[in-house]
Amino acid sequence: MMKKLCSLLLALLLMTSLCAAEDVVYWICPECGQGANTGNYCTNCATPSPAPSNINENLTQIPGETDHVMVDVLRIDGSSYIKAKKNKYLHAPEKACDEDETTCWQFTAKKNAKEKGWLSMIVEGETVDEIWIRNGIRTADSKGKDQFTLYARPKDIQVLFDYPGSDRLDTMDFTLKENKTDGWEKLDVGRHENVYSVWIVILSVYKGSRKANTTCLSDVMLVQRAPAEIANPPWQ
Repeated sequence: MMKKLCSLLLALLLMTSLCAAEDVVYWICPECGQGANTGNYCTNCATPSPAPSNINENLTQIPGETDHVMVDVLRIDGSSYIKAKKNKYLHAPEKACDEDETTCWQFTAKKNAKEKGWLSMIVEGETVDEIWIRNGIRTADSKGKDQFTLYARPKDIQVLFDYPGSDRLDTMDFTLKENKTDGWEKLDVGRHENVYSVWIVILSVYKGSRKANTTCLSDVMLVQRAPAEIANPPWQ
């Protein structure tokens, strides 16, 4: 009986040691570069261990916002785009997610076209509460004249949310403003958690006065309602 009890105690002691070993966190000193530290201070220079980070690496701060953050788009795809002569990628779909108002995604939107213009933005499991849009082309021409009304821009759009490992698909329809806004046009889509990707399908457009079939979309931002402290600093 005593032999069995000793064996049991030994097994429990071994399991406790293994569990404790798994909980050990190793860290690299930010001051001297000493690795394999496990305590509260660096074994080489006595620098305190860094505090654990609460930052979500998939979120980025929006300048001027304290309770809204940008959901980073990991990959983007879209329908065909108009290729410029000098730079064929100048108007590619990714230009709609570069946070640069001077660039835009340009595509052809003919009336009754079988294939609608679309964007697909992969976020792989994040929460999306709002979609912010800067519609149309927002740069002046070589003479300094505004081009917004010269080109077509999206009017009616459909937003689709899909989820990892699920057949679930949430859809919402919006009509964008016809006139140019000073900043972002903000669409409240409600809270969508664990989103894999967000799709925007262009159902109709406001015609341009001179280039009716060339449709422009400057920026799309996926937004989460969350404190700025949990997001990375803005990259611009």
